[in-house]
Amino acid sequence: ADAHVEKVDIMSNVKKIKKIYVIIPVIAIIIAIVLIVNNKYNTFIRNYKKGNTDAIQSNYDNFDDKDIDKVYGYLSQQAMKIKDAYVNEKISYEDAKDQLNKIGKSCKTGKALADYMNCTNEVEKLHNSKASFKMAEDFYAKKNYENAIDNYKKVIEGDSNYSESQSKIEVLIPTIAQEYYDKAKDEYDKEDYSSALSDINSAIKYVDNSEYQDMKQKCVEANNKAIADK
Repeated sequence: ADAHVEKVDIMSNVKKIKKIYVIIPVIAIIIAIVLIVNNKYNTFIRNYKKGNTDAIQSNYDNFDDKDIDKVYGYLSQQAMKIKDAYVNEKISYEDAKDQLNKIGKSCKTGKALADYMNCTNEVEKLHNSKASFKMAEDFYAKKNYENAIDNYKKVIEGDSNYSESQSKIEVLIPTIAQEYYDKAKDEYDKEDYSSALSDINSAIKYVDNSEYQDMKQKCVEANNKAIADK
């Protein structure tokens, strides 16, 4: 009986050993695959950080779709970080543009990266918005209010200057309208009805109220009479 038990134990141990010999190669294969994949990815990261985009393009020949998806996931994250840093004024436009260009050069030829394109467009829009705000401020300082308004209107909501731009537009619109109205009245009093009509129309373009419409009617009637009397 003891010999039989001992034989069963031996057979059991042999089966366990066989299982181990089967499992070990499988694990080794899995580890090798992981190392190969990670090695490709790590090589990409090293080249990207060094700005070696030529090497990145060459290595794409050895990448399968999963490798590219992993790389593109990383590039997408970088594009978002760069865009956010520019929006939050942590980096300059020039730095943002240079860093985004590196991402563009790191994408596989013929395979677009949507996040890169979107972030690049957003950075450009914000840059143009900031430039418009600066121009608006220059015109405002020179009391060229109409050109100031035109540029304040180009400031987008994502721009930190948006609220100030909107506030200045609200103040400037009635100011400009009043200036045109006063000018039209002065011209009307001087019997320059054509000029008065032109200026009251400009006033109404900014503010349309009953006072301005009454003035326009007077100018139209006076101008028509002046033409008829010639």
